[in-house]
Amino acid sequence: MAKDPLDIPDFLRVSPEERKAAWEGRGYTDPHHAAPHIALEEKRRADMAAERKVRSARGLARIKEQHPNERWDRKRKIWVPK
Repeated sequence: MAKDPLDIPDFLRVSPEERKAAWEGRGYTDPHHAAPHIALEEKRRADMAAERKVRSARGLARIKEQHPNERWDRKRKIWVPK
């Protein structure tokens, strides 16, 4: 190997072939997307969606109680008798 201006000792030098051989057989793992973290995030999002559905259903039930025997007209955006 040719000397370079960094003056690295020869025992620390690794040829490109040796470097490539050291990585053969190892799969790529992204440190920012580890499987346990993804599973926790998916569970958290599912829990949030379930809570949102419960809150929405509770709110809709409360609104419907305030308007007995009426239905919501989506076109005119008013409560009309059934």
